[in-house]
Amino acid sequence: MKFKANLIEKPGNFQMDDCLIEKVVELTREEFGKLKFTPMEKQPFITENKSCMYSRDGILHCLLALGPDSNDGILIEAAGYDYPRLAAYIPGMRDILNAEMDRAADFIVRQGVENTDSGNWCVYFEKLAERLGLNIQAGNGLDSMLRAALKRRPEVAAVDMHDGCIEMEYRPEYCRQVSHSMENRSADLHNRPLSSHRAMDLIATYEELYCVSEADRVTYYFGDYGGHFLKYGTAEDTALAVYEKALAAIGMSSDAFLQSEDLAYRGGIIARMWNCMLGEGASLQDALDSWAEDRNTVLLHENAPDCCVAMEDLARLTPSGREDFAALLGAQVREIRCGDANIEVVVSGVEPQELVRFNEEFDSFMETGRAMGPMM
Repeated sequence: MKFKANLIEKPGNFQMDDCLIEKVVELTREEFGKLKFTPMEKQPFITENKSCMYSRDGILHCLLALGPDSNDGILIEAAGYDYPRLAAYIPGMRDILNAEMDRAADFIVRQGVENTDSGNWCVYFEKLAERLGLNIQAGNGLDSMLRAALKRRPEVAAVDMHDGCIEMEYRPEYCRQVSHSMENRSADLHNRPLSSHRAMDLIATYEELYCVSEADRVTYYFGDYGGHFLKYGTAEDTALAVYEKALAAIGMSSDAFLQSEDLAYRGGIIARMWNCMLGEGASLQDALDSWAEDRNTVLLHENAPDCCVAMEDLARLTPSGREDFAALLGAQVREIRCGDANIEVVVSGVEPQELVRFNEEFDSFMETGRAMGPMM
């Protein structure tokens, strides 16, 4: 039998370290080759992800690097450096990850279809960490792998991840306790739209985007169930009136909204309502002025989708910084859409290099810890 192995000269022992993957990074062919053959050189992707690597309570929190043409992976703990201080080459790591994602998907699907009485189910990231040892976080690479594994399951109609929660919508024929046929449920939603979690998400989105005061809101967020609910004592007529305003804000009828696959979860609702609110000809500055800090949002250029800017970084611009990046802030918003892990604001009318320049200056500020000229 022939295979490859990284043999260690005069090994002291073969004791294994306890490791936790904090983030998965997909490298280009060139980046993965550089890491394999010259690991002691500075690796830019390590510099960008230093915060993911540390040691705590006897556990090494690591970055996992994967290559496009390789099934293998390299586990890294850089200890604050720009190159691997501790690393392990793991053959077949991509298959190992995929198997773990399939195991997690099976746990989520089985739990949901056996217990849901509506076709909807919510599982928290913390639950997966507790039961399966998986560290799923928004944007850490493992979230997109788990989402892909869930979408491959025939039981799953839709999946969304937000606020540390995985919201599932299952096909009713797989759910043991779904009490109504699809026809009866559609008729029920037509007559009683507020019984749908979608309606609650729509109202909550309207209240957030239109800055309704907390005292005047009819919904509240209940973290234990990962969803929005009507406040106790809210009259149905009052809630329906706000629901109609929310429908008007997205330009849809109740039936069209409740049946739309694109609006099954709150991310799609936010994107739709934000688009309608801004209207035609809106600038990035307009979008920034209406952005909420707790909303994961990234800026993309329509001609360079690989270059992105975090909206929270843009929000740190001071007046002088906004003058320096006036061309970027004046860019036209082409669309707002719900991506895999974030709300995406797509712009045009500005050179993609402006996004690159902003990221470079912001990264310089974060790395040095000093004021970044006109930005801070």
